[in-house]
Amino acid sequence: MKIGYINKRMEKDCRLARMTWGDKIGGKVLLRLAELAAFGNLSQVPHVPPQRCHMLEDVNLKFAVDLTQNYRLTFYPAQPYEIREGVGLVKESVKAIIIEKVDDYH
Repeated sequence: MKIGYINKRMEKDCRLARMTWGDKIGGKVLLRLAELAAFGNLSQVPHVPPQRCHMLEDVNLKFAVDLTQNYRLTFYPAQPYEIREGVGLVKESVKAIIIEKVDDYH
C-alpha cells in the first residue's frame, strides 16, 4: 500500500522513529510501516497478532495496528475507496493509507 502522513511532523517522526519514541516503540513503528507498505491493500493486513489490524470502535474509518502491549499506530484510508451499503468499507479497495499517530489510547 501507499503510505502518506497526516502532516510533515508525523512523516519526520516516523522517519526518525527510534529517536522519537525510543528503540522498542520506534523499532516497531518502522517494522509496521514496512509491513503495511508491502501489502497490496487493507484486506491483506492480518487481523491477528502481531499486526492485529482492527477498526477503532469510537471513530468511523480509523484503524490501528499493534506496536507494543499498549501502543498502536493509527491510520485511516486515503481516497479513493469503496463503501457498500450493508457491508461498509470494502477493505480490498483501500490501496493507500494516511498515518495519523502513534498513541497509547487505552
